[in-house]
Amino acid sequence: MKDLQFIVLSDSLAVSSVEELTTESARTIKVSGDGDFTYTKKVTVNDFSISDFTVVSAGVLHVRLSDLFSSVDVTDMDVVVFSSQLTAAGSALVEYDLTTTFTGVSGTQKLAQQVIKTLITTTQTNRFDSLEGGSLVKSISGSIDPENSATLSAEIARAVSETKDFFTSRQASSRLPADEKLLNLALTSLNFDPTTLEVTASVRMVTFSGESEILPITL
Repeated sequence: MKDLQFIVLSDSLAVSSVEELTTESARTIKVSGDGDFTYTKKVTVNDFSISDFTVVSAGVLHVRLSDLFSSVDVTDMDVVVFSSQLTAAGSALVEYDLTTTFTGVSGTQKLAQQVIKTLITTTQTNRFDSLEGGSLVKSISGSIDPENSATLSAEIARAVSETKDFFTSRQASSRLPADEKLLNLALTSLNFDPTTLEVTASVRMVTFSGESEILPITL
């Protein structure tokens, strides 16, 4: 049985250059890159999301800017391109996204979605299963501080371990397909930026079918 998709994995594609286009009536920038821009879903400029763009070729986008950027020089623009197609393991961004169409997911993608949901869910908040949850968000809410990096690491590892234990117990008597059953879940990397207080972690998920996926998490 398929689940309704509510978590989207998208690639952040490398941008090699950003240039001003003087031939357009509205202010437009030309964004070039070595990746495949064919499946671009959105572009951000200085962290502001922009949906008004044209895919000119696999390596070129034309992005039309709002008046918000009227006084921003092109050299001061930090441009990020997001694709709906994954191109490299471990480089994906996890997003909670409402789309205009209902999409069903199954197999490894369904399991990945369930694992991430459980990892960040606080225990005792699911009225249908009070034991569900790794309580990750709740446990680190007061730990994101340069002086608490050891505590932060321990809390994330604990949340991953408890999430694995939850799936192990729930799968014991189930008849799920092998690619929807969790065999192992482990924290593989953790980086903490003391300047931005941003935490990035990678969690490796292994299914009973032998498939392995890296789940990227940014807090």
